[in-house]
Amino acid sequence: MKKRIKVIYDRENCIGAGSCAVVAPQFWKMKADGKANLINSTFNKKTKKYELELEVDEEMLAILKDSEDACPVRVIKVIEIN
Repeated sequence: MKKRIKVIYDRENCIGAGSCAVVAPQFWKMKADGKANLINSTFNKKTKKYELELEVDEEMLAILKDSEDACPVRVIKVIEIN
């Protein structure tokens, strides 16, 4: 069963550890400035965070949760939405 989720990424506070890109390279890519980019995300001007909404299966959700858990400064949030 697929779940609708939102990934919220605070790129401004990213320290460039790169653990997200190692754990989930299909979602994260390291850029020249040393910080990660959330692939296909859009910037929310109100919150100043990058967001990506997806429908994922349990396996993809687990991979995204692993990238959230791997971040040493907790700038990645994965939430289930309706």
